[in-house]
Amino acid sequence: MAQTETILTQNRSTGVPPTGVSPSSNAGAGAALEAAGPTPIAHKPLYGSARLVACLGVLVASAVALIAASRVFEGLLHKRPVALLRPIPAMDAHRLEPRYTLHPIPAPLLNEETLETLGTREYLLWRVVDVTRDRSDPAAVAHLFITYYTGKPDQVPHVPDECYFAAGSQLVRAEAHSIPVPGVRADGNKVPVRATVWQMPPRSRFPSLSDGEGARNRTVLYFFHCNGAYMTTRNEVRLAQAGIRQRYAYYMKIEVNFTDYTFTRNATSEESVEALPPLLERVMGTLLEEHLPDWSRLNSAPQAQERAN
Repeated sequence: MAQTETILTQNRSTGVPPTGVSPSSNAGAGAALEAAGPTPIAHKPLYGSARLVACLGVLVASAVALIAASRVFEGLLHKRPVALLRPIPAMDAHRLEPRYTLHPIPAPLLNEETLETLGTREYLLWRVVDVTRDRSDPAAVAHLFITYYTGKPDQVPHVPDECYFAAGSQLVRAEAHSIPVPGVRADGNKVPVRATVWQMPPRSRFPSLSDGEGARNRTVLYFFHCNGAYMTTRNEVRLAQAGIRQRYAYYMKIEVNFTDYTFTRNATSEESVEALPPLLERVMGTLLEEHLPDWSRLNSAPQAQERAN
């Protein structure tokens, strides 16, 4: 009987009758097995399922943390706009006196298409006369162009180079200068300035002159004032605005080129750099005192409020 049960057990899964066992023996053995009850089924360990559950838990936790972190960084990278104390177009020209006055022929206002391309209505176009210079001096008049931007995330700063290239001008050279300007909150009282010299297309050259750099070329000086600091490149501006410790962001571009009183002669690069410091002292002084809020106070106010809470 024991041998019969062993043979039956070995062949149960195949359904093939055991060799050497008669049908009657099969019947008897089957009855014995039924009386003994069903054969227990062996269960596999649940270690694999536990690892799967653990992995799923880690993935869910990571996803929740990633969503929370993205919201935090989105809030940090999306800077709050910096409201001006006074609009840029409302700048008081009397603050530049007595050395500087406005030219009797004002610069034309920008049309809507140009404003759309410019990306801001906070701009200023002035022709400023240095009354200490002779009218024939190629640095007698400063053509001042100021633009202000805030509240637009990841905006690519506009530089004059784009406009001059688009107008068909050729870049002759570019120079970096450190202009001494006291009283404008610049590191070491020196403002970094980029000077670009452009060969103007024939239609833009002054027909009355044929010799000299001032007849052929125009020198354009510009820099940015961004988040309380001075800089000269768009990459510097973008990095300054992306700082995670700063809740606010703005930048302002100041662009200047010099001519004589009748706009028929451009100043050279050397003449332009020499004429810039006294102008910036008055222009930037006015902007910092009457138009831009104090950057250190603006950035410290939210932190003080958070500590109080």
